[in-house]
Amino acid sequence: MMMPARKNHEEIDEDDCDLAEPFASSMSQSLRAFGYDLPSAIADLVDNSIFAAARNIWIDFKWDGDDSSICITDDGRGMAEKEMLDAMRPGSRNPLEARDPGDLGRYGLGLKTASFSQCRRLTVRSRRGNKQVTRCWDLDFIQKKNKWLLLKGAREESEPNLSRLAEMECGTSVLWEKMDRNVPLLLIDDEADNASVNTNPIPVDDNGVPLDDYDVTAINGGIRKILDAFEKSAYVGYTATPFANIFIFPEGNTDEHGEDLFPRSFIINLPTPSNYIGPARVFGIEAAPEAGIQQKVEGLPTGNRIVMSWPILRRIPARASMTFGHLGSALSG
Repeated sequence: MMMPARKNHEEIDEDDCDLAEPFASSMSQSLRAFGYDLPSAIADLVDNSIFAAARNIWIDFKWDGDDSSICITDDGRGMAEKEMLDAMRPGSRNPLEARDPGDLGRYGLGLKTASFSQCRRLTVRSRRGNKQVTRCWDLDFIQKKNKWLLLKGAREESEPNLSRLAEMECGTSVLWEKMDRNVPLLLIDDEADNASVNTNPIPVDDNGVPLDDYDVTAINGGIRKILDAFEKSAYVGYTATPFANIFIFPEGNTDEHGEDLFPRSFIINLPTPSNYIGPARVFGIEAAPEAGIQQKVEGLPTGNRIVMSWPILRRIPARASMTFGHLGSALSG
C-alpha cells in the first residue's frame, strides 16, 4: 500500500490526521515532575502575586501530616471568571506571544506545575469587588474520571483555610491540600530538658530488650508523634543543662510514638552570652583544663551583712518594734 504524498501544512485536512489527546490521568501526573522543591514552588506563586500588583502576601502553613496545607493569599487585583479559567488551564499561554514587561511567567504552567509538584488538590479563590470565583483541580478526581474536569467550588473542609480572603475587597488565595511530596518539618524545642524527656520506665523482656510499645509521658509522646507524621523531619533542642537529654535511651522507640528524642546526630556547645548567669557564675568553679575549663571562675558573694541603723529603726511603728523584739528574744532563747 502506497503512502499518500506529503502536503504542506496549509493543505492538510483534519481527516488526514488522528486526534491524539493526552490522557488526563497520565498527563496530570506528568505535570508533577517539573523539579520544584518547596521554596521554589512557593516563590513561583509569589511571582504571580507580584504581577497582580499585590502590596501584601500572606503564607499560612498548617503542618498535620497527611492533612497539611499551605495557603498563599495576596491583596492584588484579583481575577474575574474568564481570567480564572485561563489561569487554571494547563498551557494557557503561548510563549511566542508578546508579554507584559512585568509578567514573570512565560508558559502558562507555573501555577499548576508549582502546585502539583507539592499537592494533589489545588484550590484557587479570587475576589474582585463583590464578586468571588473559585475553581479546584483535584488530581484524585481527574485520575478517577480521566478527564480534565475543573471543579466549580472548594471542598467543605477547605473553607476554613480560605477564610483570610473573606476580609478583603480584592485578592487571590491559592490553597494546597493533600500534600504528599515529602513536606519537611523543622521542630525547635526550647528548654528541651524540661518536659520533653520521657520519664516513664521502659519495660523490657526477659532478655533485657525494650518492648515495642509502652506508655510515655504526654509531651514526649506528642513531640514524637508530630515528628513521626512527616517523612522528612529534624528536631533541634535547646537547653542550658542537656544532661537529661544525653541519658535518653537511644533505642527507646515505640510503634505508636516512633523514635525517641536522643540527640543522635550532634551536640553543639554554644558560646555563653555575656549576660548569662548560671551556676558557675553564682557559685564559682575551679579550673579543669581536661574538662575544657581553662581558668578559675570566681563566684558571686553569697553572704552580705545588713546593718540596720538607728534612724531606720525609729521609723518602724512601736507595735512592729515590739514584735521584732519578741521574735529576737525567742530566737536568742
